[in-house]
Amino acid sequence: MHKVWSLFGFVSLLLSLQASSSLAADLNVNGTGKAAITADISLTRSSSFQDAKRNAVLNAIKKVNGIDAGTDPKILGMLDAIAEQVGNEYVSDQSTSRDASNNFVTSIKLKLDDKEFRKLISDHGIAVKTANSFPILIVMDEFFTTPTDSAKPLREVVEYFSDKSSHAKQDQSSSASSSDNSSLNAHKEISVHAYDNSASAAGHANLSAQSQSQSANSSSSSSESAQNDVQSYRKAVEYQPQNLGPSEQSFTYEALLREAASYDLNVLDNSLFRSKYFTGKPMTLQEITNGNELAKYVKAAFEVAKADYFMAGTTIIYDLGKNSSSGMFACDGVVSIKAYSTTDGKVLAADARTESASGSSPDQCRVNVANKLATFTASVLGRDISEYWKNRNMYGRQYSIQFISLNGQFNFQSKKGVTKIISALNGVKEVPQKRSDDAKQIEYSVQYVGETPIGDALGDIVSSSELGKTFPNFDVSTSGSVVRVCLDGSCPKN
Repeated sequence: MHKVWSLFGFVSLLLSLQASSSLAADLNVNGTGKAAITADISLTRSSSFQDAKRNAVLNAIKKVNGIDAGTDPKILGMLDAIAEQVGNEYVSDQSTSRDASNNFVTSIKLKLDDKEFRKLISDHGIAVKTANSFPILIVMDEFFTTPTDSAKPLREVVEYFSDKSSHAKQDQSSSASSSDNSSLNAHKEISVHAYDNSASAAGHANLSAQSQSQSANSSSSSSESAQNDVQSYRKAVEYQPQNLGPSEQSFTYEALLREAASYDLNVLDNSLFRSKYFTGKPMTLQEITNGNELAKYVKAAFEVAKADYFMAGTTIIYDLGKNSSSGMFACDGVVSIKAYSTTDGKVLAADARTESASGSSPDQCRVNVANKLATFTASVLGRDISEYWKNRNMYGRQYSIQFISLNGQFNFQSKKGVTKIISALNGVKEVPQKRSDDAKQIEYSVQYVGETPIGDALGDIVSSSELGKTFPNFDVSTSGSVVRVCLDGSCPKN
């Protein structure tokens, strides 16, 4: 329960912050064009502007597809057709100048909707479809609750405890005082007041009177005796309880499934997988992310569901009640998400967003704000997964290559053979980094961008090498970003 309350406290803090003014769905690009200055200045301006727009659109395509889009003949052939579909209303800034060659130069800034632009280039057949081949598994819990009103406690409980014990004079013998329990005059008093908000004034009055009475008794002790006065006071305030568990239905998740199609994301049916993997053991998002279940869940997502991405998210929607002036129900919502690759653990996205909405009923208001939160979540996932694949296509993927000899047969000559094999691997972008080197294992970290799967490429090189002749029964195993070359035979499963 403490975890849930801390979650609501964190969300309350998030809701107090204003949302960022820059939308995650915006695509901002610059473009520059020029035209030779002629007697027809109107035509010159128009030609220069159109050239700038084509340049800006090409830069937008590069942002989505990667830098190689600038030299792709198919994309260049579609450039004019796509630029015609981008209206001048998307130009957020424009300036003109004249260069040394007497050209009229136009510079513009385009502010495009990322989702709509991706759809536009997809309709023209030049969108990158890589991400659709790699499924994503999403876990998203939704809480629907009301905010706490600290000015209106539901119930208040006050407990007051007093224990007074008087005994004989201090100069009496210890044996006499300890043996004669009847000489102790014990007086215990317990006062408990429980009241709701409407009786608060009376309750406080009773408490005040009781405190004054005990204070008077305490001050009237005689000089002939010592007196113990043990007092305790406890006050518990109970507010209207909030929802302590996720709702059975997540409107945000359902809306996210719809929005994901716009970004060409391949979302797995998580409800089916969750029910199969956690049969008889329902798990909330907090239990998954705050315990050791997270590693198990992600491992199952990768090995069982074959998901390449995993996203955990929480949505909390506050029912703010009916607005007296508009007659509509108002609600606030916040979503926090974290997504990463299951193959290498790379974090793809970590973000949060607040939204507000209204509706003719609390349920309609909840759905409206859930739709806004889902639109934001899909835009973040679509953008970041696309960016992930664009970078991988451009710069390669980081792999750990492990040469393993369970019998400890690596000597100086075989280690040199491993170095030659790594050097012969085509498609390595950066200098390979050696991570470990002993008699049982040699490990390299490489950034590979080759078209052939790295395990196949590595196996071909080993087969034709001296190392392959020395260990003809070697095996190659690839799991995510880890490639193992096992010299003694088949690679162990773990």
